[in-house]
Amino acid sequence: MMQHLSNNDSILEKLIKHLDTTSIADIIKRLVGADDHSSMIFLPMHTQWLADTPLINMLLDRLAPNHSAHVQANAADILTAIAHTQPSALSAQLMQQQSIAALFNRALEPGSKVLVTALDVCAALLEPRRSQQEASPDGQSSSTAAASSKPHSEAVASMLQYIPQLMQHLRQPEAA
Repeated sequence: MMQHLSNNDSILEKLIKHLDTTSIADIIKRLVGADDHSSMIFLPMHTQWLADTPLINMLLDRLAPNHSAHVQANAADILTAIAHTQPSALSAQLMQQQSIAALFNRALEPGSKVLVTALDVCAALLEPRRSQQEASPDGQSSSTAAASSKPHSEAVASMLQYIPQLMQHLRQPEAA
């Protein structure tokens, strides 16, 4: 199945266009390995091709105010799920400064209703769920988890840049 999807990029774009449907969002979460079942079935090589697609950018674009609240919520839910797949190629892409900037720009733009969901994505990036594969039998973190700390610190640095704008946004009275 993954081979067929990777050979037909247009399928992913068509799925994203129907993000207003929760079951489509659930399918995408399975594709990225963000649920318990798919994380056990799909190896990292099966989902690596997704990092080479514009999936993250398409999801970030769906946070724009011109999309329905349902589309925005599903996009944010998938981004949060991707953040929980750390360490993965997709979560590393989401932790890049460019993606963090797009996330905050969407959250802080006038008329935006995605601030809370954007902060959920940030929280997931800062505190990912650990899979059992990451821990060694003695309970210590594996080198894979340690290797993911560099992108993690890049994400933290990128998020910190937006704290002043976030504080200013929160001080503004709500529009009636």
